[in-house]
Amino acid sequence: MEQVGLTQTLRSMIQKVCDSSTVSFAVSIDEIDNLFHIENELNIYRIIQESITNITKHANAKRGMIAIEKMDSSIKITVQDDGKGISGQKIKNAFSSSDGFGLRNMKERVRYMNGILSINSEVNKGTTITIIIPIQENGKQT
Repeated sequence: MEQVGLTQTLRSMIQKVCDSSTVSFAVSIDEIDNLFHIENELNIYRIIQESITNITKHANAKRGMIAIEKMDSSIKITVQDDGKGISGQKIKNAFSSSDGFGLRNMKERVRYMNGILSINSEVNKGTTITIIIPIQENGKQT
């Protein structure tokens, strides 16, 4: 990641998943290199990785979408699928039990970066995860 940058690292990881998955992904990633400390770049990578894993292994989705948008003072990550969805109670349970280890880790990573995580899901209609993370100025949280 330090050699090629976060943006290209994410694009490569997503392409590998696309090449080996039955899920068709639409991808839009703005350049986000040098906006975060290396440890937060790794957190962002792991969040995207976990989101994609959830789609390919659990959602029974045909299509997914990953967008990373650079805004004025933050980045917005949107991960969406057309899969089986998750009930509100299952989302709550995932954040408080060992069943939702990946979602709990995602929530903790976002919180560590002073971000906001939102999960909207409807059973049999898919899930949308939206994450807002403040941009770091010169590698420091703003």
